[in-house]
Amino acid sequence: MDMLRIPVLCSIMTIVHGKSERIVCENIRSNLKIKHVIDSEKKGSCSIQVNGLLKRLNKTPYKSRKEFESYYDDIDWSRFKLFIIMDVDDCECSTKKKFKNKELFKGHWLYNYIHPIFNDPNLEATMIDIGYKIIKKREYIEIFPISSNKNINLKLITDFSESLKDSKKTNLKEYIDYCVEICRIQHNI
Repeated sequence: MDMLRIPVLCSIMTIVHGKSERIVCENIRSNLKIKHVIDSEKKGSCSIQVNGLLKRLNKTPYKSRKEFESYYDDIDWSRFKLFIIMDVDDCECSTKKKFKNKELFKGHWLYNYIHPIFNDPNLEATMIDIGYKIIKKREYIEIFPISSNKNINLKLITDFSESLKDSKKTNLKEYIDYCVEICRIQHNI
């Protein structure tokens, strides 16, 4: 008897600052085998700044719910979160504060779904803080390789999350823990 396969809906989307953040997100997505949209500027080769976020959110596909739903027709709105992962070393203190406390996004229709994730001052400082010796950006792909096998590697990702628990430089753990939660739901773990 064939089992009816229920399509997996998208519960997680991220907008990332640059290539390093994209690599980390791709590593998490590939190891957890979850449906997860990662948005970056030119695949991370150009960075998105905190100061440019509102401009990005007021363009396609983010400017209206109708446009967003026509672009992404498989969103699970009951679980959907839009994580915005940014370095905060390139903006004024007041803008950094508004990003961190989400005030920057007031009035945008996605406000209730947005979850700002900061690296203060940047992802490299966060990685050094938790014991990764990042010297060059290209080392991210060595530390966070994309998994091509079919197995879920929950332990790898939960260990990474655990390493972040005492860091005051980031709240990246919130994003990772939500990805783990969605993995458990999507794969009945």
